[in-house]
Amino acid sequence: MKKKRTGKNIDCRKIKLIEFYNQVSKQIMMRSKIMNKKFISRKERGQKYLKNV
Repeated sequence: MKKKRTGKNIDCRKIKLIEFYNQVSKQIMMRSKIMNKKFISRKERGQKYLKNV
């Protein structure tokens, strides 16, 4: 009985970890998209600056 209970607990933990990982991965994707936009805008500014010079 005890082994089965521990197994259930481990399964619950795994499910929670998977959900947590999914949430974190989504947040990272959103942040990376925002960072990429900022980085691209900086690159464009740099190119414009070089053209002006």
